[in-house]
Amino acid sequence: MAELYEKLQKLLTSYADLPKDIITDRKLNESVYLIRGKDGTRRAWHFILVPSHKRADIKAHSAGSTISIDDFGSCVKYRNNRDEIKSMSGYGEEPPKILRNWMQKHYGYVAVDESVNLTYTNDDIRLCTIQRTIPQQTIGVVFHYFAPQRFHYITLTEDSPPSLTRRAGIKSFDRIIFLNGVNIENDTCDDMLFRFDTARHLPIQMLVCSPATYEHYKTNKKQFHLDLPSIQHVKPVFATSTSDFDADTTSVSIDNESFYAVRWENSNIVSTVSQSAVFKSPQYTHLNDICCIKTAGQYKKGQIILKGSRHDCEKLKTPYFASKIGNVFGTFSKFFIRKTPNGSHVTNLQSDTIQTDLTIHHTNDNNTSTRTTLEELPNELFYCIFTFIDIQHLYKAFGELNSRLNHNIQSYKNFSLIFDDKVDLLLMNSYAPYVTRLIIPTSIHCDFKQFPNLHELILCTENSQQFAQIQPNVISNLTRLSFLLGSKFTLPQELTWDIFSNQFPSLRHVSFGCINVSLRNSWTKSPSLQFVSILSCKPMCIPAILTACPNLQHLQVNILYNDHNDLITSSSPLNHPLRRLTLWSDYAELTFDAIDNILTYTLNIESFYLQTIYSMSLIDLAHDLVRRLHYLSRFDCYIREKLTKNDRINNLTDLHQIHPCFHRVQSIEENDKFRVLATK
Repeated sequence: MAELYEKLQKLLTSYADLPKDIITDRKLNESVYLIRGKDGTRRAWHFILVPSHKRADIKAHSAGSTISIDDFGSCVKYRNNRDEIKSMSGYGEEPPKILRNWMQKHYGYVAVDESVNLTYTNDDIRLCTIQRTIPQQTIGVVFHYFAPQRFHYITLTEDSPPSLTRRAGIKSFDRIIFLNGVNIENDTCDDMLFRFDTARHLPIQMLVCSPATYEHYKTNKKQFHLDLPSIQHVKPVFATSTSDFDADTTSVSIDNESFYAVRWENSNIVSTVSQSAVFKSPQYTHLNDICCIKTAGQYKKGQIILKGSRHDCEKLKTPYFASKIGNVFGTFSKFFIRKTPNGSHVTNLQSDTIQTDLTIHHTNDNNTSTRTTLEELPNELFYCIFTFIDIQHLYKAFGELNSRLNHNIQSYKNFSLIFDDKVDLLLMNSYAPYVTRLIIPTSIHCDFKQFPNLHELILCTENSQQFAQIQPNVISNLTRLSFLLGSKFTLPQELTWDIFSNQFPSLRHVSFGCINVSLRNSWTKSPSLQFVSILSCKPMCIPAILTACPNLQHLQVNILYNDHNDLITSSSPLNHPLRRLTLWSDYAELTFDAIDNILTYTLNIESFYLQTIYSMSLIDLAHDLVRRLHYLSRFDCYIREKLTKNDRINNLTDLHQIHPCFHRVQSIEENDKFRVLATK
């Protein structure tokens, strides 16, 4: 009993000593350091705040040296549950976990570092837009909340310098003012993160500013808003792969014959735009997606409602269709409630002329209310509606409603199905023959033989049973195949051989993680392949891919590692028709020799994107590109040039004069040790 009482007394005492309120406010330029050492003969620890100009001094002290805390900063003070003011210090090897957690919450991250200039000269406010490939994709950032002054800020992932966020114009320690058009200054940290997570299907748009600008506005009681004339509207950036890494490329294949019908945000207006105006890679752009789109020199959000020829898209631009589309989306949820005459329960619809009670309300130009029944909608609008509904929901809403709808469903050739754990397997037998695009985000068994007209297959989970079904005799019409499983996933060797040996004669587009090239010498040609994306590859594999794909138009390769002893030796043709090459490595350095060696196989390239760490001058590489690639008309890059300030050529004029395709190369970040060269 005495021991129990003693433990209880200790618990009560420790609770009384716990922090209740902050006493020491942290300044922007102060960092928290945990100092461990001895106070006399006893082990002790202290949490102290150190200003930025003294960080180097405190880091220079080696273990065992004697320091005075007052020489470097001040000890953190707090008010405990007894209303006593205490110092965040104590005896022992480590501070208690509960105190460490409290410090992490209230003093966790510095809001500026040595590289940040806190002197205000002019407004540095940027509207930055990022388009992810898939909602789950990371963008290379960490969100923070500075509790003392109640503002949100961002830091970039240090080990991923070419992240989407950095390329969008966002810098470490930028203050976040607006997120997707909503002012978040009064949001808590949890509120802001909730907004970010619930809008993952949308392009990310952030209004950010530098710490100096933020301090200037708050000191002078100026308000931030989206119409400030000083806002810099940074060109949106977009991902072109589903790489595990935050970094991504800016290159995208351009198809001048593909167009989208787009319904603009907060509007019923429908426009026709070319694929090149949409800031999202075409292989990951699907119907119903909301994308950032360039129009009349500006960037607006729009929803893809149709993909096809210009003629097809123009049909949806008429005022009649536009008003119908707007009203359909306004009442769309009602489509899933089928109504019957007089509300009676009907188990089998005997009449083929039954008309639903569903109506679409809208206001015409005379502000008089009109009613349009579902039966009056034109076929083109039905086809537009179909693009927004997964086929299993479509059948539940419209299946067997009447002969006209049945005919429209059976004649439509672009149905998608997300095969998840909620799919109705019995109902699926009715619509499976009409599915052309199948997305599988689950490991539940799916029989591909049920989908005789399947053209596109997207696998989001690793499942050997699903892989085993990817065979020519099962999916004979396959044109697109994507594995959204990351760069560490290696495709089964037999399937790799089938793909690169023309076993799928209709296959045009493939996206891999990592491929096993041990059988590359036995690959036969696969002339149908036009686009190949690989998230993990060695340079020596590129010639084998080119040899197997004689009509390849766009090759996208991520070099995860580069053994400088690997020499590219192959009998690949030296005049491959490849037009677009996307070559990037987030961590492995691509040397001049490695890049030059690859280019000997791709002399017809017109568009080249390069992202890498580079230890030489870009000017030397630029001369080599012009010498080798006579058809080069576009060059995009994100290159971390690892040359000191004294060793590099600071004036980029010489680079710009080599060829017009280098005119857009700029230095977007630099210090004494490196600089980042990128195209904008």
